[in-house]
Amino acid sequence: MEPEVQMNNNNRLNREEEQIEADFNMQKVLWFALGYEEYGINVEHVQTVIDMAVLTPVPNTPRFCRGVINLRGNLVPVVDLKEMFQMQGAGAPVQNEMMVILDIEGMRVGMLVDRVNEVLEIDFSRLQPPPASVSGFGAEYIIGMFKLTTQILIVVDIEKVISIAREMISKYS
Repeated sequence: MEPEVQMNNNNRLNREEEQIEADFNMQKVLWFALGYEEYGINVEHVQTVIDMAVLTPVPNTPRFCRGVINLRGNLVPVVDLKEMFQMQGAGAPVQNEMMVILDIEGMRVGMLVDRVNEVLEIDFSRLQPPPASVSGFGAEYIIGMFKLTTQILIVVDIEKVISIAREMISKYS
């Protein structure tokens, strides 16, 4: 093979490898709001988004466990992330509050959010770590931060959030 042809083939292969790498890093996230902050979670766990449903409180559970709902004949526990993340305004009623129904490791759980925006496809290789000043309860849930045009999207490891919530609920049960 002539050197120029081989060089063109190598360039083509490098571009293809770069494209495969870029495609691998692209992931879809559900963009939602909690208070004044914008969050994202991987859509692979999202089953559906519903309007706020009637919650039945469950005694002797942590404050972030708001209760259960009846979803198509199944009882689904509901977690208030603002309460769990100890955010300002936790527990206060929000107009048009929504519920994201997740399926994590075969367990269905509802997650209260203030607003669902849209599904975005973002490049996870462009995630930035949270600033060092972001520490304490909640920081361990953050995968990274993604710069949108005018906002910052905090990408959360929802599997870890629900796992920790499950552990905390079992301590009360």
